[in-house]
Amino acid sequence: MEDQDILIMEYPRSYINLFDYVQRNRGNLTETEVKLIIRQLIVALHHCMSRGVYRRTHMKNILVHTNTLQVKLMDFGDTLLVEERRDDEPLLISAIRKYAEWATTEDLRKLLDELVPRISSWFWIRPRVSKGETNN
Repeated sequence: MEDQDILIMEYPRSYINLFDYVQRNRGNLTETEVKLIIRQLIVALHHCMSRGVYRRTHMKNILVHTNTLQVKLMDFGDTLLVEERRDDEPLLISAIRKYAEWATTEDLRKLLDELVPRISSWFWIRPRVSKGETNN
């Protein structure tokens, strides 16, 4: 249409949002389930970010297939699109990207805290490797 864009997507019949999935399982997800969900989220969010699309992620805008645990992102209403073509403001675009990357990482940390309540906040704050060290 001339004055608006329309996006047609599949109707995911066997999917529920992650919040409902966790509630249905009474918060008792296995480590394997959490790893599978988080791994898929990281891949999906990396795909979005590599194309300049940044979005807030929380348990109600992630769909999970109830049998296979396949993950899909939904609700791109509050998406931030960083244009690659803007040559006039590279510092601003770089700052927006850095903020969006930080916000995405923070969203994933919050999701992990909700999915695995045993992870305490000290785990995230405690430094693992200093800038000068390398892992061998």
